Amino acid sequence: MVLADRYRIGAVLGFGGTAVVLHATDRREGREVAIKLLRPELIASVGSERFVREILTAAKLQHPHILPLFEHGLVDNLPYYVMPLSDGPSLRGRLKAEGQLPLEDALRIARQIGLALSYAHDRHVVHRDVKPENILLSSGAAALCDFGLVKALDGVPEERLTASGLAVGTAHYMSPEQGLAAPVDGRTDQYALACVLFEMLTGDPPFTGRTAQSILARHRVDERPSIRTVRDSVSMELDAVVQRAMARSAADRYANIDDFVKALDSAMTSDTLRVARQPASFAPATAVRATLSTRRHTMIGVAIVGATLAAWVFLDPGGIEALRRPDSAARTRIVIAPFDVYDPQDSVWKNGFVDILTRNFDGAGPLQAVPATIAIKRFLGRADQPSAADLARKTGAGLVVYGQLVQSGADSSRISARLFDAFADRVIAEVEVVEARDRPDRMADSLTVRLLRVAGPALPFTAVSMASLGTSSLPAIKAFLQGEQLYRQNDFSGARGFFERAIAEDSGFALSYRRVRWVLRALGGESDPASFRFARLAGERNLGLAPRDSLLILADSLGAGMHATAGVGSVRWIGLLRRRLATLEEVSRLYPSDAESWYELAEVRYHFGDRLGMASGSILDALRKSVAADSTFGPAYSHAIELLLADDGVAAARPYVAAYRALNPTDSAMLLVQQLLDGKAPPYDLDNPSTRRARASAAYTLRRLADPTEHSVRIFRELVDAGHGDERFSETAMRTWLVSSLLYRGHLAEAAARIDAATVRRLPEYFIQLARLGAVSEDSARRVLNGWRQDPDPVRAIMALPWWSDHRDTTALVAVRRRFERGGASQPGGAWERYGSEAAGAFLALARGDTATALRGFSALPDSLVPSWCSSARVTHIALLLATGDASGAARSLDQRPPVAGALTIAEPLWMIQRARAAERTTDADYGRSLRRTVGLVWSGGDSTLRALLAR
Repeated sequence: MVLADRYRIGAVLGFGGTAVVLHATDRREGREVAIKLLRPELIASVGSERFVREILTAAKLQHPHILPLFEHGLVDNLPYYVMPLSDGPSLRGRLKAEGQLPLEDALRIARQIGLALSYAHDRHVVHRDVKPENILLSSGAAALCDFGLVKALDGVPEERLTASGLAVGTAHYMSPEQGLAAPVDGRTDQYALACVLFEMLTGDPPFTGRTAQSILARHRVDERPSIRTVRDSVSMELDAVVQRAMARSAADRYANIDDFVKALDSAMTSDTLRVARQPASFAPATAVRATLSTRRHTMIGVAIVGATLAAWVFLDPGGIEALRRPDSAARTRIVIAPFDVYDPQDSVWKNGFVDILTRNFDGAGPLQAVPATIAIKRFLGRADQPSAADLARKTGAGLVVYGQLVQSGADSSRISARLFDAFADRVIAEVEVVEARDRPDRMADSLTVRLLRVAGPALPFTAVSMASLGTSSLPAIKAFLQGEQLYRQNDFSGARGFFERAIAEDSGFALSYRRVRWVLRALGGESDPASFRFARLAGERNLGLAPRDSLLILADSLGAGMHATAGVGSVRWIGLLRRRLATLEEVSRLYPSDAESWYELAEVRYHFGDRLGMASGSILDALRKSVAADSTFGPAYSHAIELLLADDGVAAARPYVAAYRALNPTDSAMLLVQQLLDGKAPPYDLDNPSTRRARASAAYTLRRLADPTEHSVRIFRELVDAGHGDERFSETAMRTWLVSSLLYRGHLAEAAARIDAATVRRLPEYFIQLARLGAVSEDSARRVLNGWRQDPDPVRAIMALPWWSDHRDTTALVAVRRRFERGGASQPGGAWERYGSEAAGAFLALARGDTATALRGFSALPDSLVPSWCSSARVTHIALLLATGDASGAARSLDQRPPVAGALTIAEPLWMIQRARAAERTTDADYGRSLRRTVGLVWSGGDSTLRALLAR
């Protein structure tokens, strides 16, 4: 078998109606995979071309909840494709083991598969065979597989398939129109997913029978069954959603899969509330004191309170201008008025609810509750609007809750309440809750959530959807929301303490683990190992969350997978990066008004975009959208200001600096940025640690500014020469940034003088750039680079290839190529060795004067393996294209692989010079001149040797 050349074939994992699945090991990449080989009798009936066409379509789908295809092709005229080997069971396996699934798990799986189908439907791909066997489960996430196979059978006479013992689709999940072989669209997948959800909740498909024909007939003529006949704990709302998605006529179902998923989310919220309101015992003797001081809330609605109220300010359409208004503090202050109580037995709750609700609201995000003692002391009159307005004036609150408590039955009470907006002078919500008299805690929680839900659109701030924070612990929620406020202000050290406190209160609180990951990343860098541990812990707890939070945690988990993968730039590593980006792009598509989603997308593009050819413009676009969505989200500003200074200049960056300063006036680093841009920087004390940190952070933000001031070089030089460093900005980090800035600004001699042996070891790409530009003597360069020929890290030898080619050292090039060939260029996991062998061959041809062979060799090299800041092969290739007159080809290559924003060396201005040459030789001379002007500003204080390079 030809497959055996690439894969070590193992055991048969299973048989299906269309294929056999084999366990295998990829000899090249060293990973375990599953190979699906289509059955010969199917090909005999249908033909291989049709299946290959559908597999090609499926291979283009890149989504976190769609199982990716690594490879596909034909072997002995039988189509096959290669998939990841799932480390978890299929949904069918779980259903066999458990029968009915927990409501939360079933809805999470249905939601994730719905998102996958929505993505496919947007690309005009209908699955046609959604069933438990095609849903794989792993680490809390569901993935859909086998796209396109059923479509390949369209139009094939049934008798031909039956004669071969083959079945088309799966009767238990087939829509009526599919069962009749009528045309289908995304609504047939919606029908199948509803059937799968029905089975997850009841343990059986909605329709069964002895034969496929009898099952299909029942789909067409029987009444839709109710989930509640088997499982009455499921709400009527959720039952109605599933029945509508299973409507006989496609026209009666939801218009698309997105609407179905939204209906499920809405039903889940209602279901949660319904279950939470079930009577439970509560000891009246514990009453007020125990309820107020030590109780842990049992209703998830309290989490929603914090998230929603925080969003009132965080998503204010007026942005920072709203925060500047004198009444901004009052708009986040709420006071609870004493309730009118009509039954003497309930008199304890007249003021008791003031205490409970005050503690619910206080500290939830930016909201501050007026202390209960002050509210009780200053309240006069009855629970009505005039009294509420009077209480607002006396306490300086913008929002007031007031209401009444009456007996509803022998063992129940009815509480009605209103939410009064003192600024608008009107009631914006009015709700009523009936609850067991011995459960005041549940009554208060239900009341709070209902008030916010009804108030939603009428609030003076942007409303957000109500979704679970994933914990019912009020102390955990408060700590989390306190951390959120500090995180949004870029106070990462302070935020970390609160997030860790939230984890201590509830060790299953996934969002707090995610936030610790983000805080550690901000403090220690994108690849901080400790941060990835928290990413994995969050992924393990990624259950029952809102889709947005679940997807963001999934993206972080994929980042942890990239970090754990051997061989940066390997096929697996690039695959994880693509899935991570696809996940974040999907979150941004689903939640275009969510600042964090845009920010996270920008961060991944910033640090890894060079592997996929992403220019700084795509990063800046995402950051602009983040700030536009929520101008009070601090983390998005730093990179946005940095890139605006580089791409658009000081005038474009100033409004962002001012907006951030208004948001966080105590941030001394951004204050210094503003002062430096204004030319008004005051004297400073370099012995003060906080001053040093502020200067280092400001220099990092200003390092791309294309003007003669060179603030970043000057500041980093001062800090390095003073020998200062701390946990946040170590001496090593500041030395790295100094050398990077010196290279970018063209101070080659100083950069070479500051690179010692340890720095060369840590920053080989900086050394090779200096060596190629003549800033390092030939003898010194040869001594270092000859040591790289057998360095255990193959990247160093790859970096040295252009220097040996420049110096016509064919002996070194031949030796390195043999080293790579001996080192495993043909072995699994040998991606760097293969690249090194092929690159050495191209440079060897160039050293020998064989330009045509060199061009072919450079054209065949995979760009994704090597990042742009150290890809000398790509730079050489472009120079050859320009030298041979292919300016258009050079321009295309340059635009496909621009310098990444996360790296800053001389590679960036060199890219601009090459792009200017390409532009000037085509039809875009103005663009070329503008690029040369930018490089002229960047190198205005640089070494004189670079002027000839710029003028060339």
